[in-house]
Amino acid sequence: MDNDNLDTSGIIKIFRHYLATLAFRLKRVTDGAPESFANFDAGSGVRSPLEILRHMTKLLGFTKHLLNSSETTSLKEVDWNSEVERFGSGLSELDLVFQELQAPDNEKLLQALQGPLADAMTHIGQLATLRRMVGAPLEGISYARATIEAGKF
Repeated sequence: MDNDNLDTSGIIKIFRHYLATLAFRLKRVTDGAPESFANFDAGSGVRSPLEILRHMTKLLGFTKHLLNSSETTSLKEVDWNSEVERFGSGLSELDLVFQELQAPDNEKLLQALQGPLADAMTHIGQLATLRRMVGAPLEGISYARATIEAGKF
């Protein structure tokens, strides 16, 4: 990909929309989930939903670090609702990082997308699968038609 021809404002808009898409999809998975969902044990060494979500929060921190060399911090263990809130805060913080990027390093942006941000979206799919396994599947919707706005978490 020829990074010299990328329009910075368009790229930032896409990344911010991606973060809002993560928020929308996670909200679909977490809203109405049974209390037992957070610690559901699917067996065979599969992480619990809470462990997956905590990992996703760490991915947001790593993305911030990648883009602006901020320090990464370890996360103390919290309950499900607190982790959902912490993930939302992490999205808001990362959204602010994207808004403040003046001359983004396109290589780092691509690394963020193909690494931690893509990983976070994969994990939302895992959470949706685990939710089906606990007997609380999500109702199908058209994600392409969903109302998603950058900065709305």
